[in-house]
Parts: sequence; structure tokens; C-alpha cells
Amino acid sequence: MKAVHDNVSAALDKFSADKTGKADFALESAGGSVIDSRCSPTYISGSTYMSVYGLRLWSIVNSPRTLIQPGVLPGECWAFQGSNGSVVIKLANTIQITEFAYEHVRSNLTTNGGVKSAPKEFSVYGLADETDEEGTLLGSYQYFSEESPLQFFPVQPKVSHSYRYVQVQIQNNHGHQDYTCLYRFRVHGEATD
Repeated sequence: MKAVHDNVSAALDKFSADKTGKADFALESAGGSVIDSRCSPTYISGSTYMSVYGLRLWSIVNSPRTLIQPGVLPGECWAFQGSNGSVVIKLANTIQITEFAYEHVRSNLTTNGGVKSAPKEFSVYGLADETDEEGTLLGSYQYFSEESPLQFFPVQPKVSHSYRYVQVQIQNNHGHQDYTCLYRFRVHGEATD
């Protein structure tokens, strides 16, 4: 009985520690930020809007910052136009990156029961600084929409450099024609400064 209690306690501890039990160096509240000038255009059509007496005042659109914030409920995402796009993230510290994690909304929480706007194939690059246009490929990955919403991707191959900036390049999504939604992207590793 004690073993079951210990296992349940360990699982609850991990879940309450951002579901990973690991520091997220991309997390905005921990010091991560998005380099707005290096992001794909935000998808705006069909966005939620505020109105008074039926007069539309402004649209409510999630910015790329949403990607490094903890919410993963339906609509708590950044949508960019089309199926191919990118975002550059400044990490909280210069780190030796070991892995990435991407979390998408659960399909059973969506009103249409699907996640066609989820990214499918993507690559991550370590950048020397925010103006670096080439970067070092840290890995190319595939997010499987029918598996766990939270998936981990180790750096391929193991790199010896440390980085403060990463670029996430989405190649395609799971079939949505108009936009791709990104919910939560995490960067794990060891601080070097």
C-alpha cells in the first residue's frame, strides 16, 4: 500500500511541477520572451472581438507570447497563417539544451473533437543571438496528434554549445488549411551562466 501511495505522490508532485518536473527556460514568467520581429504573421480572421451595442471595437488575438505561457485550454494558443511558420524565443538563461517539449490541447476538449491545426513536423535551431539567420540545427521532430498532448523531443545529436535563443520552425500541421495553432513550447537543459 505504501508503494502505491508513494507512486501516486510522485506523480502528483510531477504534475504540479509544470507536468514535467523540469525547469522550463522558455517560460515567460521565469524570464523567457518572444522576439516579436522574428515571428510569422499572426492569424486574425475569425478571431474573438469585443463589441458595445453591437459595434465591433477591437479583436482579441493571442500573440506569440502565448506559446511560452502555461495555459493549454481550447483557444489558449497562438495561431499563425498557413501551415509553415516560425518563432524565435529568448530563454531565461544561456543553457546547455537537452530537450524540448511541446504540449497541445487535448482533442477531447475541442468543440470539433480534432486537432488538425496542431503542428506536425518541426525543427529547432540554437541561435548565437536574436539576429542569427542560420543557427545550428538541434533537431527535427514530429508531433503525433493521436498520442499524449505533452511530448518530449531530445536534442539530436547532443550539442556542446550553450544557447540563449532558439528558433522553432514549423514545416506543416495536421491538415488545417488556414492556420496552425501553437499552445505550449518548453525548453529544458542546464544553465551555464
